[in-house]
Amino acid sequence: MRPHSLILLALLLASFAAPGFTQDVPDGPEAQVLKEAAYEQNLGASLPERTTFIDHEGQLVQLPALIGDRPAIVVLGYYECPMLCSLVHDGLLNAIRPMEMEAGRDYSLISVSISPEEDATLAARQRQTFVQRYGRGDGSAIHFLTGSRQSISRLASTAGFRFARDPRTGLYSHAAGFFVVTPDETISRYFLGLEYDSVELEQALLTAQEGETGGLVEAILLRCFHYDPRQGKYGGLVMAGLRGGAVLTLLALGITMVLVSRRRRASHASSAAKEASATR
Repeated sequence: MRPHSLILLALLLASFAAPGFTQDVPDGPEAQVLKEAAYEQNLGASLPERTTFIDHEGQLVQLPALIGDRPAIVVLGYYECPMLCSLVHDGLLNAIRPMEMEAGRDYSLISVSISPEEDATLAARQRQTFVQRYGRGDGSAIHFLTGSRQSISRLASTAGFRFARDPRTGLYSHAAGFFVVTPDETISRYFLGLEYDSVELEQALLTAQEGETGGLVEAILLRCFHYDPRQGKYGGLVMAGLRGGAVLTLLALGITMVLVSRRRRASHASSAAKEASATR
């Protein structure tokens, strides 16, 4: 990239990072909602027994029946989420498609909505899209569930999945990721963030199949909070993160420009030395 192009890109990023980019500055209640969102790694915890959910066909189900004698991937989020939830599903699809293990044959996949207002119709639509994109097997072991506030709370509490609803927008603040459980419904491993390694996930499923528990993973605090559809912009705390990323990008661009300048000076000096040597 040419130096003037780098400068142009730096100015563009700086304009996004400027304090005046948004007036949606975090205040007390908004900041508190964000702080409540986290993913604690409760390795070895057993999923709650006799907790009932509703599957994509509107039938009452319990997690042990869906897991069976295989390990399972469990995703918590909500289907009408305008931000991270779809990215978590995208990242999960990118991880499971290349694996030798197959959903249904080797493991189950369970997505649970944290919103008690979502229903089986919405779950069915989201599941159909996911199954089609996965493109392997018959999808019989891929379950998209909804549930009551009590059932959701019990599962989320056991998994260490802390979330909160923003009373102003009605959207949920929550962390990004999922966890793997053993056939006896014990939490074995967490995957946090938005990108997941296929080899690591396959190994985690094999470890869970043996009934073993993996180790803690580095906490990547990507939180879904919050996009205001009425104002068409992200909340102030999210913008603060974006600004931080812009600053890092600017630093990287600055270093790149310095290196390019040094290389050009070195190249010019070398060329001058060769010309001087040739004229002697």
